[in-house]
Amino acid sequence: MKQPLNNKILEKIKTDNVHPKPKWQFILKETSLWLGTIVSLVLASLSAGSLFFHSANAHLIPPHMSAVFTGLRILVIVLFIALAIYQTMKVGQGYKRTIRMYMIIGLSLIGIIGGIMFGLRLSGQIERTIGAPGLVAQANEYWSDPVTHGLLAGELIEVTDDGLLLFNSLEDDIHIVDAQFINEDDHVLFIESLRVKMVGYEEAGLFYPCAIAPWELRRGGYEKHPDYNKLRDGNIRFGDVITLHKNFKDIFERKNEILRTNRC
Repeated sequence: MKQPLNNKILEKIKTDNVHPKPKWQFILKETSLWLGTIVSLVLASLSAGSLFFHSANAHLIPPHMSAVFTGLRILVIVLFIALAIYQTMKVGQGYKRTIRMYMIIGLSLIGIIGGIMFGLRLSGQIERTIGAPGLVAQANEYWSDPVTHGLLAGELIEVTDDGLLLFNSLEDDIHIVDAQFINEDDHVLFIESLRVKMVGYEEAGLFYPCAIAPWELRRGGYEKHPDYNKLRDGNIRFGDVITLHKNFKDIFERKNEILRTNRC
């Protein structure tokens, strides 16, 4: 005669000296899983905000770096969403809901939180803080190498007696700029903008800009300048109206030709 199942279970409990787990262990497990889920969503949201910030400023870094930045951020978002879903499904009745539902909820949350962080310029401030791996550091390096890229960004620090400009790049290197090819109307940009970006070429120790525009890091966070209190995205402008060089984009796209010929 077969032994009833409940008797088998009772016998197993007795022989193996099985004891129920204390309640605090279940509470600790649930709490840890929820904390892990929250942390995963926060990190995914940070990556989403960084992705939005990168998309707004992708033109400031080389195209191949832009693709790398985008791919890495998407990968991080996917990994943390997957981790959040895994942890949520281990909590209480979490297994009863579908992965698709969790994906929709997770993507919606990180999209909203990431968008808010980008809108409040927090993503830009974080990017400026983390240094070398971030977009800001890559952009600073890219726009501080006129010999290789024909690009120079930074701020004017002095005008010499012979009309040359002493220019401090974003990487804190001093360059001498001869702005003879710049449209006269655009010379005001050196005064109206704390930082400008230029496309041109370097020859015999002088940089000759062919086009100039204000340096603007979109949603890059606020900066203060000791001589001026007006705040703008990633830049301080000394005036309400800025005359943008109408052909800056076209000249930027011709930078390789300009470098090759040393002519605007």
